[in-house]
Amino acid sequence: MKRKYFLTQAQIRQIVKHYGGFYRYQYNPNVKNEYDRLYLCQKSNKYLWLCIFYNYKKDLIEVTLTNDTGLIIQRDNWINKDNEVKYITEYSVIQATL
Repeated sequence: MKRKYFLTQAQIRQIVKHYGGFYRYQYNPNVKNEYDRLYLCQKSNKYLWLCIFYNYKKDLIEVTLTNDTGLIIQRDNWINKDNEVKYITEYSVIQATL
């Protein structure tokens, strides 16, 4: 069984820096962070979230951006190799207009 651990502070800073850094985001005080998830929100709009989920079994990090209604607008994947995180793919969610 693979040992369960989370990302280091340097890895978290590197991921958040890619999306604007801690100048733009802060830890979300309204949501309790779980062991393998971090919830951040924009300082200017607390309804725009950035969620970091770490799948320790696959060494895959999933970052999700939501809009102010809670819909996912972007989902990115990062990989954790040799204690370094690397950006690998981006999935932009296209909203259908009715």
